[in-house]
Amino acid sequence: MRCSKPGHRALVAIVSVAVGATSLLLIGRQKPLPEIPQSERFSAMINRRDTGAMPSLKGKTKNEIRGILGDPQNEDVEREVWIWLNDWEGYKTRGLARDWKTMATHSHADGLWIGFGSDGRASTFLYSLSAAQPPNAH
Repeated sequence: MRCSKPGHRALVAIVSVAVGATSLLLIGRQKPLPEIPQSERFSAMINRRDTGAMPSLKGKTKNEIRGILGDPQNEDVEREVWIWLNDWEGYKTRGLARDWKTMATHSHADGLWIGFGSDGRASTFLYSLSAAQPPNAH
């Protein structure tokens, strides 16, 4: 945009800086994981975990982790393992049980899990199902 008047040029410069700063803020701000649909959450979790954008989960309570990650996909949330699958919609379509053992057994390398100790606090980070099997999954 060309402006012949000095006041207009200053206004254009100010608006350009404001637009640039707003764009940077929007790019840097990530949507909270609990607000991301279950069908998309796995990818967001992997991305944040692998880029270091995920806060430490070790030692956090289930309620604290629920605030960071949202609800797990398994229904037996009182148990010692929570799971999130990549192909969540496909898993639901197959009609398999939504307990963590069934999910870990039938999803193999396509999920993430976090384990909890007897004190109800996280004892592991977000492991891939292929990298470390949850306890007693088989």
